[in-house]
Amino acid sequence: LGIVGGLLLFFTIGFVFETQLKTQLSLTQELRASIPLLALCLPIITVTGVLNGALMGIEKFLELNVISVISASLTQLLPIIAAVLFLPTLPILIGAILASRFITILLLLFKCLQKIGLDKSNLYSRELAANLFHFGKWISLSSLISPLMSSLDRVLIGGIIGLKEVTF
Repeated sequence: LGIVGGLLLFFTIGFVFETQLKTQLSLTQELRASIPLLALCLPIITVTGVLNGALMGIEKFLELNVISVISASLTQLLPIIAAVLFLPTLPILIGAILASRFITILLLLFKCLQKIGLDKSNLYSRELAANLFHFGKWISLSSLISPLMSSLDRVLIGGIIGLKEVTF
């Protein structure tokens, strides 16, 4: 689902940036350059959620909290370091955040393999995959709709009178 969502985002977000939102030319160019990175965010977020859920399911909350602290720290520090070492442009900052999320995935994957292991004898079950996919599509849909609904007002205002009016 993350890959499908990422591809959908990749092919539609450019249209939204260029036709629906009023932005300055320099910002539009930065947004356009950021589209591939933004499209990568969705699969990364999906995999992170799955790995988090796996650790929660076996009640490894201490390990999960340690990884969450590391992840939050990296998400704050890497963009600052990237902005100082390179340029404070949107693609570089999003790339730094993606790098922090990728490190988080590696930490979560290592912990999941260490605590859960990989049972190769029963690696795939068509029935279980169908049930998980059915459940996952509703969870993914509600996870996508909820943030959109909470920020829809800012998107509409940004589209009507400009993005400068909704920045914090």
